[in-house]
Amino acid sequence: MYRLYKIECEENNVAETHIAKELLYADIFNKEFNLSFKVPDNDTCDACDNFLIKLREAHNTLEKEVLQHEYDDHLQEASRRYNLKKEDKQKPIEEKRKKIVVCIDLQKCLPTPVLTNSQSFYTLKL
Repeated sequence: MYRLYKIECEENNVAETHIAKELLYADIFNKEFNLSFKVPDNDTCDACDNFLIKLREAHNTLEKEVLQHEYDDHLQEASRRYNLKKEDKQKPIEEKRKKIVVCIDLQKCLPTPVLTNSQSFYTLKL
């Protein structure tokens, strides 16, 4: 983040004496704003949850095989979409275009129980 801050200052012709040193920047960023970064937790979709419940409750092998096949198809489609997302993120890098993407997870800021299903989390009445 400091590197990006410094680049932004240089692009806006901010005098070197007005650019905060890295230690001061980190101190303000961590203490005054209390911000940090981490890898986001994985959410599960409703379809995945439903498939797993149905697979657990399936009584015969034929039913399990059909459900497993549908679940595998669902996972392949999800994987295809993640690959498309990855390609979309890679394009600006390869084309040397400036593009900034920000993803903010406010889950810990909300007074709600821990939920792994995104649909359940976002439909809660706060």
